[in-house]
Amino acid sequence: MMAAVKVLLRGLGEDVTRDGLLKTPLRVAQAFQAAIQGYQQSAKEIVGGALFAEVGAGGGKGSGGGCGGMVVVRNIEVYALCEGCLLPFRLRCHVAYIPSGERVVGLSKIARVADLYAKRLQTPIQFVQERLTRQIAEAIGGSVMVVVEANHMCMLARGVQQHASSTVTYASLGIFASDASARTTFLQLVGKRTSR
Repeated sequence: MMAAVKVLLRGLGEDVTRDGLLKTPLRVAQAFQAAIQGYQQSAKEIVGGALFAEVGAGGGKGSGGGCGGMVVVRNIEVYALCEGCLLPFRLRCHVAYIPSGERVVGLSKIARVADLYAKRLQTPIQFVQERLTRQIAEAIGGSVMVVVEANHMCMLARGVQQHASSTVTYASLGIFASDASARTTFLQLVGKRTSR
């Protein structure tokens, strides 16, 4: 990968032997390796080891985490590379799930699942952010809703240069797919407007 970076720098008209660029090929290679480290682990490994028994009210068996209510994790910030131009983009994820049975998902694992999928290049069969949103929801499973907001550098720094633009995608499964009031509650909790 370092040799490819040197070719790129030479193609830009740079002298790869000058002081400021001597370590650039190594740093770029390390940055790209970190940016796609999501291939090293599976969502099943992350979530599977993070299901915890939760005692229900009065010490009885849990019903969806004791209370059966919605769990919301907001403002999970991750970074990804656009597969179309390899520029970075920032994503902010909001995830809600309704625990079922006697098990709950560890909250940090929700953020780790988002990071896992953000750290993968994906094929252009479907819009990258839309697919990433769906992958996060499916990895958590059950009744879950995921909203992902992104600022794509390919729209901000090149092309149309729309500096205030953002892209919002969502995926909903289980109760969130069938119950508009559950979706509305979640969207209100994460500060998104809903139409009546």
